[in-house]
Amino acid sequence: MCPMYWEDFTPGLKLKTLGRTVYDHDISAFVQLCGMYEELFMNREYYEKDTPYQGRIAPGALVYALSEGLVIQQGWLHRTGLAFLGLDNWRISRPTRPGDSIWVEVEVTDRKETKNPERGIVTAHHRVVNQKGEEIMGFNVTRMIRRKKTA
Repeated sequence: MCPMYWEDFTPGLKLKTLGRTVYDHDISAFVQLCGMYEELFMNREYYEKDTPYQGRIAPGALVYALSEGLVIQQGWLHRTGLAFLGLDNWRISRPTRPGDSIWVEVEVTDRKETKNPERGIVTAHHRVVNQKGEEIMGFNVTRMIRRKKTA
């Protein structure tokens, strides 16, 4: 998809990313990269027998990072996204397990002009959804977006 400018992000606009599957190796790599050596993510004996999940789950931070990657891969922010300004109301509704597939549904909720005519602010609600259509995570993202050049 082509990059989108501030003017394209009108409140009420709905977008959907492509999907991707979360694999065991994604969880292992993320935990190692971040140093999140929590038994909940790395000890099979523990997470299969001593947790309510009865199996491995992905860290919420990994699912968030994957969801941001899915948004970026769509091309909507290529050369127009100038800054990530904030993350609000981040909620995790249910666990993500190895083998789950996820995608992101984005709805623009607000758009504001700035003093600088070359950029504006966009806020959108992101819903991360699994292959069953269940929301697993939701949050609001605020970004600075490039505006179209005027003659």
